Amino acid sequence: MIHRFKATVVTASMAATAIIVWLTSTGSALEYRVPEILQGGWWRIATSHLTHWSGTHVLWDAGTMVLLGVVYDRLDGSTRRLLLGLGASVVAIPSVLLVLQPELTAYRGLSGLASMMFVLVAMRAMRQSIDLVEKAVIGFAAKLLAETVTGTPLFATDLGTGVVAVPLAHITGAAIGLLAGISVRWSTGTRAYAQPKSRPINS
Repeated sequence: MIHRFKATVVTASMAATAIIVWLTSTGSALEYRVPEILQGGWWRIATSHLTHWSGTHVLWDAGTMVLLGVVYDRLDGSTRRLLLGLGASVVAIPSVLLVLQPELTAYRGLSGLASMMFVLVAMRAMRQSIDLVEKAVIGFAAKLLAETVTGTPLFATDLGTGVVAVPLAHITGAAIGLLAGISVRWSTGTRAYAQPKSRPINS
């Protein structure tokens, strides 16, 4: 039974781990923090996604990840592509922040990974011509734009004093999801349109 819900198991496991990190107040040892990373704490690049600023923040992110995992399974998405996308995002998002937004001293949250998953799910849904996908993508783009302009998260607003939205993390995740989604379309499309070889008719 579990093999039918591989993406859900993956995202639910990440969500559960993030909630445990929040409940045990271990986020400060795992968060993305530039001085500690530059001094050798490279594990923070991977573990930062599991840390959050507030209970509202972790519940939004965890719920979104689980929901996207369920939808991806319903669309019969490739688990291998999902793992590749998540793995790439785990490393790429903090790395991009380190290079392009060095003034950002701390970062927490699964939202960058959720952005990757949203785009991957949308690409999969587009291939199956599911209604409302285009509107959902437009809504997601509008969310990114609004957060970029205002510097405030659109949903998880209770992040604490001085904490602002980091649209670059979401954009990076979305870009990786787009690449993963295109590769999924190519690979599945090739199989979908493959024609069986003709056989000679015995006379």
